[in-house]
Amino acid sequence: MKNSFKKIMIIMIIIILLAIIILGIISYYQNKMPIDKMVCKSSTGNITLTFTVEELLEYESNKIDYNFKEQKKYAEEIGIDAYLDEYSNWFSNNTDGQCKR
Repeated sequence: MKNSFKKIMIIMIIIILLAIIILGIISYYQNKMPIDKMVCKSSTGNITLTFTVEELLEYESNKIDYNFKEQKKYAEEIGIDAYLDEYSNWFSNNTDGQCKR
């Protein structure tokens, strides 16, 4: 009886620890994961930038060249909000369109 009780207690402790670890991981990624998009449309072409509060994640473009690797690096240097503001201004000044977040 004592031996099976010990096994049950060890299994329960392992399950509780795994649950705590999983909840910690979920909590961490939920804080990083609010994903948003900025959509820029013009007659020249369209681009959609997908981002979190920390980084650019991906882009989709139609008729607009975009060096994602370099732009992502630049966004990391100046911060995502500053980058999106700067890109939105560039888009408005160089096309007949606008960006919306």
